[in-house]
Amino acid sequence: METNTEQPQTTPIAAKLIEALIAFYEPCSTPADADDTKSTLELIDEMDPIQDSIFPFEINALMETNGFKLHYNGSGYVWLLKIK
Repeated sequence: METNTEQPQTTPIAAKLIEALIAFYEPCSTPADADDTKSTLELIDEMDPIQDSIFPFEINALMETNGFKLHYNGSGYVWLLKIK
């Protein structure tokens, strides 16, 4: 049996979200270096008017591609964000 491991394509709206995000934030490696932390769903919620068009897998893939790191804070995973 063949397994389909191909990821769905990222939408242009998700790419625009990441462009806007990296205009204000840059990646950091440790929680001590982070100025802010946000979950994937919090990032999507900030784009409230278009959030129905954005999927968490897209944000996660784009965040990782752009060097952002996930951190477990005891209650869930958040992205480590450094304000530019």
